[in-house]
Amino acid sequence: MSDAGIVVTAVFDLDGTLIDSSSGILSALAAAFTSCGVKPVRPLVSQVIGPPLLEMLSLLSGSSDAALIDRLAEKFKYHYPLCQDRSRLSSEHLC
Repeated sequence: MSDAGIVVTAVFDLDGTLIDSSSGILSALAAAFTSCGVKPVRPLVSQVIGPPLLEMLSLLSGSSDAALIDRLAEKFKYHYPLCQDRSRLSSEHLC
C-alpha cells in the first residue's frame, strides 16, 4: 500500500505467455494415466494442451466414462505440482 492509500496489485496470466508449463502438464498427464492403469489413445504431446481438463482427459483416454475421467482428473491434480519439479517425482507418487 502506498502512502496515498492506494493498493497496487499485479496479476499474471500463466497460460504459457510468461512461462512454458507444457512439460509439467505432460508429465502430470502421464503420471495420471499410469496411476489409473489406463493407456492414452493419443500421444501425450504439447498439441493436446489447451482444452478444459475434463475434455482433454476424455480425448486422451478415448472414454466418456465420467467416473474414469474424474479419477484421471484427480490424479492429474495430485501429480501436477509434483511434476513442476520433475526431480521430486518418483515411482512412489504413481500409486
